[in-house]
Amino acid sequence: MIMEKKMTYDLIEKKTLELKQAFSPSFLKTVSAFANYSDGEIIFGVSDDGNVVGVDNMMELKLKIEQ
Repeated sequence: MIMEKKMTYDLIEKKTLELKQAFSPSFLKTVSAFANYSDGEIIFGVSDDGNVVGVDNMMELKLKIEQ
């Protein structure tokens, strides 16, 4: 019998943490805001309510971010 383990984290957006369910070019606005504020983290694959939804293709996401 295979059991799925649901991963839960205490993730909530705040001044220095932005959650992104999926990639979109608008994440650059967040990067700019963090650069002006001092620092912060963007986590892809997490919905706004903190549920981990994952990333389908990590290599593709990395390439999109680098462009």
